Amino acid sequence: MATKLTRNRISESSAASNGKSSPGGISGSGPARAATIRDIARKAGITPASVSRILNQLPGFSAGKVTRENVLAIAKELNYRPKRAARSLVTGRSYTVSVILNTLEHDFVSPTFAMTLSTMIQTLWKKGYSTSFLPVEPADSMDEAVLKTLRESHADGYFLPRGLLLPNTLRELRERGVPVVSLQMSMTPQDPDLVSYVEMDEGPAARELVRELVRLGHRTFACFGPRSLVPTRFDAFQMAVRDLAPSAVFRPLSYPPAGTGPLHDRREAHIEASMQIAEARKATAILCTSDLVAWGMIDALREAGLEPGRDITVTGQDNLEENPGVLPAPRDVGLTTIDRNAAGRGLAIAELLLDRIQSPRKTPMTRLVPMSVLFRTTHGPVTANR
Repeated sequence: MATKLTRNRISESSAASNGKSSPGGISGSGPARAATIRDIARKAGITPASVSRILNQLPGFSAGKVTRENVLAIAKELNYRPKRAARSLVTGRSYTVSVILNTLEHDFVSPTFAMTLSTMIQTLWKKGYSTSFLPVEPADSMDEAVLKTLRESHADGYFLPRGLLLPNTLRELRERGVPVVSLQMSMTPQDPDLVSYVEMDEGPAARELVRELVRLGHRTFACFGPRSLVPTRFDAFQMAVRDLAPSAVFRPLSYPPAGTGPLHDRREAHIEASMQIAEARKATAILCTSDLVAWGMIDALREAGLEPGRDITVTGQDNLEENPGVLPAPRDVGLTTIDRNAAGRGLAIAELLLDRIQSPRKTPMTRLVPMSVLFRTTHGPVTANR
C-alpha cells in the first residue's frame, strides 16, 4: 500500500510540473515553446500585424507610445526571438552585412584586422544582423572582379577596403542605394556623399610619442617596417619629428615585404633588422610600424648585444600585449606602443552601417577613432642608451 501511494504522488507531482510554464516560454502540457507574434498580440490586445510593424520598426507605421512600450515589454517578458526569415518577408531586408575582401588569407591572420572584424561581427549580431565574407576572384581588372562579387550578393550594407572602391563598383553601389563603410587613413575621403568612413588619423599619437622622446633627449630617429604596406605610418612619424625637432635626423629603414603571411611578420622583420643592424645602431630611437615588427627588431638588437630601454629605444604600434587571444607577446618585453584601437574600429564600422540601414536617407559621415600611446619599458632617455 505504501508503495502504491508513493507512486501516485510521484505521478501527480510530475503532472503538476508538466503543467507549469518555463521561464521565457509559453505554458502548456510539454516543453516550453518559443513565443510568437500571435502570443504577444493576444496579450497586448492588438493585431499580430501591428505587433510585427512595431517590432520591426517599419517606416510609415505609427503606434502610440504606451502601445509600443507595452508590446516591447511583453516581447521581453516572453523572451521573444524573431526569426530572420520572417523578418525578411515583412521588411524586405536580408539582415546580412557583407564584407568584400581581396586578400582573405592575409586579412584573417592580421592580428589587428582580425580584432576589428571580430568586434564588428559581434556588434552586428547583437542587433540581429549576420556577417558574410565575400572573396574577390583574381582578374585582369580589379574593378570588374569586385563588381562581379557585388552583383552576386544581396546584403543590407557593405564594408569594403578603400582600395576596392573603384569607379564601376562605386557606380553600382550608388545605383543600389545601399550603405557602404570603409576605412580611411589621413587622406581625402573618396565619394563622401556615398561612403561612410572610419578614419584613423596617424598624426596625434605619433606626435605624442615623438614629443616624449624628444623631451628625453632623442635627436636621431629611425623608422623601421615594410614601407610599401603602411606608408602613412612612416609619413606620420617623419612629420612629427620634423615639426617637433627640426634639427633631428630621421632615417627610414624600410624593406620590401615578402608577400607571404600577415601584414607585419616578426620573423621577416628579424631577418631584415639583422641585415640593417649597422644603420639601426646609429639611431637612439627606432620607431617600428607594428608590434610584430618591433619584436623582430628587438630580436636582432639583442643578438647584437643591445637591450631595448637601456641601450636603445624601440617602439611599436597595435598594442598586441593587451589584446588577448591574438598573439602571445614576449614575456620579458614591455613594449612602448601606439594602441591603434582595433576594437574601436570594428565598433565604429558596425554602428555606421546600422545607422545608415535604419535611416537610408541619412547623409554618410566620417567617424574618427582615437589612438593612444602606452609608455612601457622599451623607451628611455638618451643618457641611458649610449
